[in-house]
Amino acid sequence: MTPEPGPTTQPGRLVNIDVLRGLAILWVMTFHLYADMMAPHPEKDARHLYPALRDRLAEGAPLHAITALGELVLSMGYQGVPMFMILSGLSLTFNSYRRAEPPLLPGYVARARKLLQPYWFGVAFIVVTVALIALLQTVLDGGGYRHQGFEVKLQAVTPVNLRFDDALYAFSVIGWIFREKVVTIPVGSLWFVQLLLLYYAVFPFALRLLNRIGPWRFFALTFVLTLLLRAALIAFTVEWMDPLYRGRALFAVGLFRGSEFFMGMSAGYLLARRREQVAEWISSPLDVAGIFVIGLLLQLAGTVLGPKAELLTVLGDPVVQVALLLLMLPLIFKSAGRFEASPFATVMAFVGVVAYAALIVNDQMRYVASFLRQQDVPRAAWWAFLVAVYIPAGTLLAHPLARFLGLLPARRLPQDAAQPEPGEPQALQPASGG
Repeated sequence: MTPEPGPTTQPGRLVNIDVLRGLAILWVMTFHLYADMMAPHPEKDARHLYPALRDRLAEGAPLHAITALGELVLSMGYQGVPMFMILSGLSLTFNSYRRAEPPLLPGYVARARKLLQPYWFGVAFIVVTVALIALLQTVLDGGGYRHQGFEVKLQAVTPVNLRFDDALYAFSVIGWIFREKVVTIPVGSLWFVQLLLLYYAVFPFALRLLNRIGPWRFFALTFVLTLLLRAALIAFTVEWMDPLYRGRALFAVGLFRGSEFFMGMSAGYLLARRREQVAEWISSPLDVAGIFVIGLLLQLAGTVLGPKAELLTVLGDPVVQVALLLLMLPLIFKSAGRFEASPFATVMAFVGVVAYAALIVNDQMRYVASFLRQQDVPRAAWWAFLVAVYIPAGTLLAHPLARFLGLLPARRLPQDAAQPEPGEPQALQPASGG
């Protein structure tokens, strides 16, 4: 059953969705920087930093507590990926109520092309980046190009060791999941692409189910199904599967994390069909504060408790997904106003529109940062690179790249639009990656 356009559909883009995408991509990119700088220090992950924040607060040291809070937020940037997946399900569903879904096979081809062409470009871009850094190291340090090819590092400590088979596995999109090699060069931050391929494949059928049973039952059914699949994977593989493969399956195979996309679909249904009703539920500051508190508590529980035991591993990521959706709800259902025209929203929306391309550029920036650290550049030059180049210049470069890859929306939002809505879904409506 193809959904009919809802009563609230209007042309344009929903600025707040782009703002959330922008926040998510910046969270992911700052996480990359933080993780690269902290490697290899396992005590700098969120599970250890929550207790550190608690201790700083108990000591009555506000400055140290602020530092601990900043580290905690940076260390959790990998959660920007489920944010993207939730927003992807939301955007696709909302757009399906604004206009009819395309025929099945043409729709698959169009979405796959928009997703895979930038992915293959990004993989090739990483290969070229590694080759150029090896050449530059040969010029600066000598030792021959072949030798320097194995001296290129990520995080300044992790050898890349890029070989021909690494590139082949990366171009295959899903092959890297089944490798024994821990470092997934040159997949990099684009590991989420195979997730979206699966989500896009099931979307037309999931949409029919959503229309048949409604958003609440759909959310409950898909959430429980995800938990059961995660539990089955752990129960049936704990004795014989290498933890590396089991961990990859839990974070990289859509079957075991699909609740993120499906809860986004439920939110998209509500945004299209029951927007006023949901907006009324969260209209007061007290409502918003309550949602934030519940969301933060769920995020704490899913992040800290998830890795501690097998049962909690089943619950951890899905609970975090619910937390992220709750934290985004007030902005998703907010009526258009002065915020959407503010400089902050304008910048975040710009970043959100070029999110996929920004991730591709960010992967190259990670290698450049690692190279500069290995070369022991002056401190002033290093900080100039971090402040002016790593994210600001990288994000600006993402705009022409997004245009080249065909990722920019066809239409721009009118400045005086009273109630904009999402535009054509982009490949990273979603992106990661972490």
